[in-house]
Amino acid sequence: MIDVSDYPQNHIGRDMKKKYNRTVRINGVEKYVCNSCKTTRLHTCSQCKTVFSGLCAITNGKHYCPECTAEYLKKCTHCNEYKDKNTLINGVCPDCFARLNSFPIAEIQSYGTKPRPVFLSLVSAGMLPYYGVELEIDGGNRTDSLLRNLAKFKEIYLKSDGSLSRAGIEIVTYPMNLDYHARIMQWSAIFTACESAGYKSHNTSNCGLHIHVNRGAFGESKRNQQKYIAFFLYLFMKFAPQIKKFSRRENFGYCDFIPYRLTEKVTRSYQSYQSYNRTVRNLAVNFRNENTVEIRVFRGTLDLTSFLAAIALIDTLIKLALSAKTEESLRTIEWDAVKRNATLPQLVTYLNKKGL
Repeated sequence: MIDVSDYPQNHIGRDMKKKYNRTVRINGVEKYVCNSCKTTRLHTCSQCKTVFSGLCAITNGKHYCPECTAEYLKKCTHCNEYKDKNTLINGVCPDCFARLNSFPIAEIQSYGTKPRPVFLSLVSAGMLPYYGVELEIDGGNRTDSLLRNLAKFKEIYLKSDGSLSRAGIEIVTYPMNLDYHARIMQWSAIFTACESAGYKSHNTSNCGLHIHVNRGAFGESKRNQQKYIAFFLYLFMKFAPQIKKFSRRENFGYCDFIPYRLTEKVTRSYQSYQSYNRTVRNLAVNFRNENTVEIRVFRGTLDLTSFLAAIALIDTLIKLALSAKTEESLRTIEWDAVKRNATLPQLVTYLNKKGL
């Protein structure tokens, strides 16, 4: 609303009668007003026809006094402008509704679809950890309205998956750094849209949250990448009891923790794990992708804190692995270092919630 009450007071009063010879009832009180103030400082409510000063709502070129504004108008939740409340559609004015529903219906891609990656980040640094997410949802209604809503988010695409029902959807992101996930990506809006269509992720028996991280996050050279991926795997397996509790999973059939010898040389244990991984993909950490390391352990979720905490846990473990220059220093890292070095507040919140 705009304030129209600030008209010059010397233009109003009994001594101005001869000069202006015009009275106007303003907010119920008769006053002398010049033509200039009448046209620029005062308005007539298009609904009740009262001449008024003060706060004024305008819609479609019509002015409304505060009383009529409260009775007949309401702000559109999208453009935040006053509109006739009887024309709103789920709180959105017709113009905004038409624009919002002009998005195409998102297509459900086949399972093997892999578009060329677009790396999204808030800073320009080549070897940042980038996290691509695969979030499975199921049990809802795959309506045109939902698919049109999800089409608005250009950072994601949708796929089918054999582990889901016919209505199930796998939401896949392009790789983005942690800050982009937490500060730019509109995960709350995506989760709300999915829940409104009846979808679930945690409260199912078949939905997971898989996180891919680029191998370049572990170093520029292949040698450094191998070293620090091995260090990361060591921490992951050392903290397996805590990570299992963190994951909220009860069944680890799709993300098996195979026997891992913590006392063996770290690189040798990594090579043994990798050898087994060549024939079995459904491991907690999967190395079969050429350009990424895939963490498959987390149960699906439509809760923002749980979701961001999972990405932040991987981010923190990578940073801890990179901080260890030798195998000896790596072995000194304990679980409490995760909370001390947490890269997002949501991780600390989630760890406290789970008693970790």
